[in-house]
Amino acid sequence: MESLPESPLSDAELDHFRALLAAQRSAILNCCRHLSETVLESPEKSDGDEASSEDPADRAAELREQDLFVNMLDRADTDLREVARALDRIEQRTYGICEDCERPIPVARLEAIPTASLCLSCKARLEAA
Repeated sequence: MESLPESPLSDAELDHFRALLAAQRSAILNCCRHLSETVLESPEKSDGDEASSEDPADRAAELREQDLFVNMLDRADTDLREVARALDRIEQRTYGICEDCERPIPVARLEAIPTASLCLSCKARLEAA
């Protein structure tokens, strides 16, 4: 893909979105930290009651919880990658330009979704495909 046109946003607007994205990244990392602490602090079933650790219902609940944690961490990883891409676009001064049609992304969309790389029209077309 050829290089995108330069961002239509002012330096102050780019700084604003850089701060929003940095805050979003911090929130995601804090959530991951909290999730990791929760997983590490969960009580072990090694309290001498072997029957409880072998109970199929308990084991199923543990597996569902583990699956939920894995899904949450996968989502956090995806979110962190999107934030990093958006921050890169700010540094390259292409932030706020649709990666498909190369038209400006409305500031209201960027305020709602700071990681947006497509305008609404292109995003709708992509999702409809």
